[in-house]
Amino acid sequence: MSKQDDTDPFPVPQPGSVFEDGFSSESELLSSTVGPEFLRAFVVTLKDAVDVDMVAISELRIMEEERIHVLAGQMDETDLADFEYDACVTPCFEVIKGANPVVVHGNAQSAYPKDDFFQEQGIRSYAGVPLLSQHGEIAGLVQLAWRHETTDAETQPILDVIADYSKRLASELENLHATRILAALARGSEEPGSTGIFRLIAQQMQQAFKARTVFVAECSPVSDQHFNILAYCNGGTLVSELEGQAVPYEGTPCEHLASAQEFRLQTGLADAFPMQPHFRAEGLDSYLGVRIDDHSGKAIGHFAIQHDHPISTRKFETDLLRIFTDRFGSELRRRKADQ
Repeated sequence: MSKQDDTDPFPVPQPGSVFEDGFSSESELLSSTVGPEFLRAFVVTLKDAVDVDMVAISELRIMEEERIHVLAGQMDETDLADFEYDACVTPCFEVIKGANPVVVHGNAQSAYPKDDFFQEQGIRSYAGVPLLSQHGEIAGLVQLAWRHETTDAETQPILDVIADYSKRLASELENLHATRILAALARGSEEPGSTGIFRLIAQQMQQAFKARTVFVAECSPVSDQHFNILAYCNGGTLVSELEGQAVPYEGTPCEHLASAQEFRLQTGLADAFPMQPHFRAEGLDSYLGVRIDDHSGKAIGHFAIQHDHPISTRKFETDLLRIFTDRFGSELRRRKADQ
């Protein structure tokens, strides 16, 4: 085994002078925990080590608007966990959109007048650090808030420590995210019949890839020029009125699946397919379509993932995508057999 193979992928950062008596002394506890316990231990350790009123670790969810789902946090001595809020009027929106830290040293309330949390809690200073997935996309963020003015000298050592742990934090967020998706697929749908499972697959796929829209479809039994939508999820919401709708292949990116097992367009979706005005109206920019075949190799359907900004190609080279492909393929072949 090479020396590189022996390297700890999440090394414990070396103590710095600011945290020698606080954060760094708890590194053994952090290295021995995983999942939600690790996130909570990180929050508690960081809050105990520095003079800060709030610390939270959250994941990004793509719904109708970007939403922040708090997984672990503390405000004063009260635990914060498992709640969501819209990001659009908060500084965390700048963190996730810019994928860079945002620090506000003393005018947080005036800078974000619509942030109710800042107004109600008297927050004057803020710091947010993005957590990037292995594909370079936003998985979540760490946030800190103070009721007093801060300085670079106070916040920079804290940001440095978070940066040291950011890879581990992002990995834990991704693992928790994947675990929830797989658990939902394993439980299946409570709705009777195939409609429920196709809805579940579309919803979970939209959450898994943090995409704006996902739909699953079958080839039309009456026309090889059309496909029928089985389930459509837009921003976390099922659009039931589209279920059963026949859509022509012509002029859509799905048309390419007639000759290819999959078709990807990382950006420029609206320009590439001008016959689909809703791409531009909805701001959809990227596309992945995967064809599903029966056991003889004949196409029987496909699914499509569409987003409003480019999605990393590496994100589509994952076991999770293969799991969705296999599950949808299995359910679609079963549906065809029943018919």
